[in-house]
Amino acid sequence: MLSFLMRLCREPRLVLRRIFECVFVWGEPTPKGNLQDAQLIVTQAMPDCEDGAFSDSNIATADMAERLQKELGIPIFPQAEVGRILSSRGVKLAGTTKFFGTVALTNKEYPGSHGIARLQKKLCDERGWTKVLLVVPYPHAWRALWIYERLGLEVIIPPRLPKIVFQKGLTQKRWDSPFTAYPYELVVRLMSLLIGVI
Repeated sequence: MLSFLMRLCREPRLVLRRIFECVFVWGEPTPKGNLQDAQLIVTQAMPDCEDGAFSDSNIATADMAERLQKELGIPIFPQAEVGRILSSRGVKLAGTTKFFGTVALTNKEYPGSHGIARLQKKLCDERGWTKVLLVVPYPHAWRALWIYERLGLEVIIPPRLPKIVFQKGLTQKRWDSPFTAYPYELVVRLMSLLIGVI
């Protein structure tokens, strides 16, 4: 809490703008930057289905990431749930995160969106990359965007990001319905701001 208050004193406009965005910004992000400048495609993922099947949101994310990779010729570093889809299609990946969808983990063990982004940032630092192309379903794309920017990366957003598909039978029940997903996302956004990751 103290670090949040210190940040509020140092960057009041940014923090107040971010609070406003956390509460009111939910639609598709406007395309941002030049796709040709991107050095790495990064994805975040939604949960998979309880039966181990790929979720519709992750399929849409994988489809877009694969299409952009073919178009731009740059590597992809996906979150594991999207990485499983891409790997099953023979798409070469720059890296991937551990798959958590069917493994019982405590909240302490699960890296969350910020943990995933830190792993991707580590690869960027190793390769000297500073510009990432974000492929994440919205509205989660907003929190991901803010996380990557806070990590010091320049984020490029392609046109027509996929929208989260709410479906029954996901491993994380909160994403089954907009009535649980949106309140959850709002709380996580505000907590992320409070602890300084966005």
